Amino acid sequence: MLTQFLSQYMLLARLASSSSLLRSSSMLQSNIGSGMHTLHKLLYLYLIQTPS
Repeated sequence: MLTQFLSQYMLLARLASSSSLLRSSSMLQSNIGSGMHTLHKLLYLYLIQTPS
């Protein structure tokens, strides 16, 4: 479940970084940045709650 979500997110991130349209739009850039930040927080919480 998590790996599927991650692979889809990475695919979106790759598409976004390769798009010149996104690069030219600062608003979309900041949205991607905040999305990455949120994903990192979710991953951190997930790793904490998962017993190793």
